[in-house]
Amino acid sequence: MPRVTLLEPTGPVLRSAVLSLAPSEEEAVWSGRASDTLPAAEADPTRHPVAMIDEAGVPVGFLVLDLGARSRRYARGGDEIGVHGFFVDLGHRRRGIARGAIEALPAYVAEHHPQITSIALTVVVENRPAVGAYLAGGMHDTGDLFLGGTNGPQHVMRMSVHERH
Repeated sequence: MPRVTLLEPTGPVLRSAVLSLAPSEEEAVWSGRASDTLPAAEADPTRHPVAMIDEAGVPVGFLVLDLGARSRRYARGGDEIGVHGFFVDLGHRRRGIARGAIEALPAYVAEHHPQITSIALTVVVENRPAVGAYLAGGMHDTGDLFLGGTNGPQHVMRMSVHERH
């Protein structure tokens, strides 16, 4: 059973808790660290930082929703929002949190970005646990590879906002 109960905008109340979260060192190469990605998102009005919250109300992961140029390298634009910087804190892994966050994304996006109809992300081909979690959470592998990153080939995945909630 996924243990993420909700996604919340990362505002002042959650900021310090989110900054204390960290992925594994290997995963940080792919996702970045909240200490870098959260301030960058706060400084850019096209990026929207989001905390993953568990059933106890504790932040356990982080992601950035992106309507800007960075996500336009793989997202279609217009009515599609990109996801990047997605990670689950090292101390909270293997509890279904990533899957639960993906499952919660359509409702969150529909509430906070009602003009959006589709969500897109890329995931490094070698990151099999993340690929599995994203697929289990409802993302669909498009069959396309994004080759514009520094971490090697990445699957392009999408999901509809309106299919899941």
